[in-house]
Amino acid sequence: MLEVMHYSDEAARAPLTWTIWLWDGYTIPMSARSVAEARNRLSQLIHRALEGEEIVITRQGRPVVVLKPVAKPARAVSAADLDWLAEHRIGRSAPLEDAGALLTNLRDENER
Repeated sequence: MLEVMHYSDEAARAPLTWTIWLWDGYTIPMSARSVAEARNRLSQLIHRALEGEEIVITRQGRPVVVLKPVAKPARAVSAADLDWLAEHRIGRSAPLEDAGALLTNLRDENER
C-alpha cells in the first residue's frame, strides 16, 4: 500500500490522501472509502463495483472489506461437452480396471 499526499489548496494546506494498492508490482484500479462514506454512498459504490471497479472499505485507515462484483456462475457441463472431451483425449486410454479393484489389488499384494 502506498499513500500519496496532495494538497488541494496551497493556502489552506488541507491534504487529500490517495491510497494506491499494489498487487504484484502493478496498480489495481480500486478506490478506498471509509465505513461512514460507504454507508452514505452504498448504492453508488455498488453501481461502480458492478462496472468492474473494486472498492476497498477501510476502518481507521486499514482495509477491512473489498466490494467487487460476484463472479458469474459457470454453465453446467453438457453431454456434448463430455463427448467432445472423449474425442479429443490425448495420451491415456481408459483404465483396465476401476479404482476400487486397483486399490484392492495393491492392498492384497503385501499378503502374497
